[in-house]
Amino acid sequence: MIAFDATQAAIVAAATKTVTWLFVVTAASAQVHYWSTKAYTFGGQAYTFGVLPDSFDGVTLNRAKSELGIQAPSDLSFAVTNKGDVLSAADFIDGSVLLKLVIKAGASEAVIRQWKFRIRDAISVYQKMTLTCEDYLQAFLAGDYPNTPFVKSTFFGSDTARESDNVCVPVPFGVCYVPLRSVYIGGAVSLSGTTFSAVASANGSRCLIDDSAAGFAGVEVGRIVTVAGFAHPENNGAFQVLGRSAGTLELSKDAGLVTEAAGGAVTITMGSRYYLLGPSDRTYTIDRVRSPRDCGVKSEWTSAGGYAFVQSAQTDPGGTAWKVFQPIIADVDCDGTPDAPGFWRSGDVFLDMPTMFSRDDTASLTNPADVIEFVLKDMGAVAGDLDATAFAAAKAVYASWGLSFAGAFWYKEPRAKVLSRLLTMCHSYLTFTDKIGLAVRSKTSRATITRSHVLRQGDSTGAFAYRGSSLKGLSDCGHVAWQPAGEAQDKFLTILVPVKSTRSVISRESIEATFVQDSQDAQRIGTLHYQRLLAKVADVDFPAKATLLKLEPEDVISIGVGDYGGSYDVMIDRLQITRDLTLKIGAIRFAVALDDWTDLSPAAITVYDEDTSQLWQPPVSGPLSDAPLGTASYDAWGKEYLVVAPVANQGRYLHIQDALNALPASGGAIFLKNGTYTHDAPIYVPDKDLDLVGESQGGVILKNQPGWNLFEFASLTKSFSLSDCTIQSRNTVAWTRMISITGESAGSFAFARLTLSLADQGMASCNGDYGIYEIDGTENRIVTIDDLTVNDGMTAICSQNPSLAKIAIRGGRYVDQKNYGIIVYCRYYQIVGAQLFDQRMTGIACLSTTSEQNQVTDCKVFLIPAGGHSTVIAYLLQHGENLAVSGNVAFADLSSLNQHVCGFYVAGTRNQVIGNNVYIKHVSDQGSRGISVQDEGGFNKVSQNVILIHNTDNSSAYKMGITLSTADDNDVSSNAIYMTNSGAKDVGVFIYAGSDRNYGRNNAAYNVLAGMDVLDYGADNTVNVMDGGAF
Repeated sequence: MIAFDATQAAIVAAATKTVTWLFVVTAASAQVHYWSTKAYTFGGQAYTFGVLPDSFDGVTLNRAKSELGIQAPSDLSFAVTNKGDVLSAADFIDGSVLLKLVIKAGASEAVIRQWKFRIRDAISVYQKMTLTCEDYLQAFLAGDYPNTPFVKSTFFGSDTARESDNVCVPVPFGVCYVPLRSVYIGGAVSLSGTTFSAVASANGSRCLIDDSAAGFAGVEVGRIVTVAGFAHPENNGAFQVLGRSAGTLELSKDAGLVTEAAGGAVTITMGSRYYLLGPSDRTYTIDRVRSPRDCGVKSEWTSAGGYAFVQSAQTDPGGTAWKVFQPIIADVDCDGTPDAPGFWRSGDVFLDMPTMFSRDDTASLTNPADVIEFVLKDMGAVAGDLDATAFAAAKAVYASWGLSFAGAFWYKEPRAKVLSRLLTMCHSYLTFTDKIGLAVRSKTSRATITRSHVLRQGDSTGAFAYRGSSLKGLSDCGHVAWQPAGEAQDKFLTILVPVKSTRSVISRESIEATFVQDSQDAQRIGTLHYQRLLAKVADVDFPAKATLLKLEPEDVISIGVGDYGGSYDVMIDRLQITRDLTLKIGAIRFAVALDDWTDLSPAAITVYDEDTSQLWQPPVSGPLSDAPLGTASYDAWGKEYLVVAPVANQGRYLHIQDALNALPASGGAIFLKNGTYTHDAPIYVPDKDLDLVGESQGGVILKNQPGWNLFEFASLTKSFSLSDCTIQSRNTVAWTRMISITGESAGSFAFARLTLSLADQGMASCNGDYGIYEIDGTENRIVTIDDLTVNDGMTAICSQNPSLAKIAIRGGRYVDQKNYGIIVYCRYYQIVGAQLFDQRMTGIACLSTTSEQNQVTDCKVFLIPAGGHSTVIAYLLQHGENLAVSGNVAFADLSSLNQHVCGFYVAGTRNQVIGNNVYIKHVSDQGSRGISVQDEGGFNKVSQNVILIHNTDNSSAYKMGITLSTADDNDVSSNAIYMTNSGAKDVGVFIYAGSDRNYGRNNAAYNVLAGMDVLDYGADNTVNVMDGGAF
């Protein structure tokens, strides 16, 4: 609830008042505009008329919904006059809006509420610029946290092979106990000086290097050292260390060293493995390490027990300095004293070692308010963005509870998820005004709603709406994962906590209290979280008077006895303050009375110490011991679906996003009933194994918000499928992606039986929507697309990911794309049976630099005239190796425009272009090529293709069946080339200068003049083309 001073309270309570909305708009260039819906002066500042009143319907404030792992944005949109287009929309994107609600009652006037927004989008049309805004917090939530790099991207050793993961350089708070990853650093140890001498051994198998300065303490037994600088070459090279003391290295050298006295400048270098702590400009205190959990019985080594954790600074290849350490816990010479670092290896992978440590700048940050403030600033907020008073008040509350945080962020997650978890662990939420504040949730009612507050609609009763749901099957408990103090925080214990008191209907939901070590606090966190997540029983909506302006989302209010179904409490979920000061309140009623933190006193959990040392385990056999068989059995039984319908009471959910948010962490399936789903924001798909299935391909219609992507897949690692739907673009100016897959992550995506109706600007600019757009990713991402239908747009499918594991496009119909029908730029691809009609520039483009055995087979591409492109190509195949191109059809009817045309453009090496058909109808004076081979390594095979070129031009550009341009060592055999014109510019095979050593037999050219079956300007070519005569 907002606290008003006496003046504000009196103004809000007044029966008659005048409202003014003031907009302080700061462009990205820092230029400030003072606008309003009317000319007005307030506080000595003049505000000009700029905001069109009809475009502004107030501000919408949404509850963050941290129990769902998201931070739902509050939003604002309005339009300003832009006569003469003096304002550039691009200048305002990523700018800010400070919105002030000013109310005047009598002689008193004051700012009652104000909010700061980020301008997300700006569009100027018809001399009117529309600004779409979201709360300022959202500017800091794009991307992942922490901001540190992946450990695997710092130092590069040949023994660092591991599955794709998100482990990064950690950001610790308090004293954390988390896994640290090790890195191998070549040349990490370097010793130089004139105190080294070589000593030949008596038996020729073991030799010594002595150091009179006794500086060998950092050299490890078993490592390879590289020695340089001795006068005798026998003493220089790479040797294995068999033994070491402070002043002597015992080396393995079969031929023996040559005795050489000290005095020369000698250098000894050695690579070694270290655990990475963090930036080198910080100070770290290491308390203990333990054996990885995959190594059996737990072992711990502590600094108090006398073990040394030797820290040093190392600089990575990019020039960044890091603090690393080695735990000296191994006893190499078995003398009872640890003398070497300890590591654990499983196959090719070194295991991560749980380490208890702290960092000097964050060791004292254990109050939740301090941690949240640090994280927000690390995400990009500055001190001026935060409400210091609110953070201080929340900090005092946490201190009174005795709640403290200790942990680390050591793997990357979406920022909204990180922030939601922190807020859940302290039963709090972020407030949103002109600054970002922090507040503790409270069950205390902030107002009692009676008839006097609810607005009427005309002469009818009030517009109070109540939508309830059955209590049957409502879960009354859920799980909390936590770890006691002194235990590593990579794995957790699980407690089943009640929503109120019973544990009868158990939910599979589980939350992680990763920074909390007290079992009672963990239980409090779980109960308070599940009260809001599991106990919802009704939605309440009503329009209210401006006397309730002090309320905000997350506030609890009481519904008074009267016409509203009794007396009960609800929590505000959404609050819209309209232009005329009507408050549209959406709230949630719960099945239980909400608790506060201090209301709960659960019993402490006793954790038993495991002492099992020996056990017997029987073998497992049978059909379900085989994973594929087990999966097939599960699929045969079926799975439960969450049903979504766009009509009330026909499904469990009205909105797809609500169903996605309701899925448990393990994922599930969602069934979309027939109907039209019109969205006002993107659909953000969570990182869960998920099937999204429509009732029918033509019956389920999904529409995007104009100017926004429809589906957002950001950094997902799980499996997703979407099938049996139609997607219709509502874009008119700003072109977007209907399905957008981004982020450096793996994941599996399957799309089947979809129809995409895209928007575009026609051939005037060739701009338009993308259907499926995939970028970034890792080598483990897989995308499969089956039986896709795409109409219009700029490009139907675009995959720009050189390291993508695989994209498979099977079947489908693609019509009237203005640039590319299908374009792939990835490592593995398979395009089979795709049919592309009315393509305006390029049908299928494969631009990957890859040697994998990819294929484009049994496809059809039909090109038609397009004024926006001077050259059109049916199949553009560049940079590939071992590509199979067979059974395809290229057809071009370009009789009405002067355009260069090519059926197959092949630039690569060892590609197979076999058994394809090309028909070009071309009467212009521009060039035609049936198949064009460009040199990127040669050794391509062009065979058994049938090419027909119909034209009437005899004086301008050549019309050529097959061309070789700077292409060497290619096999051109058994092709049939038909030229309907039999003119002076019709050529069977054209070999350009610089194309050498090409060969081939049994080609035939029909309807060409004498000597025009082959035009060879290269050298050492033996491409044979027979004159087939007329046809």
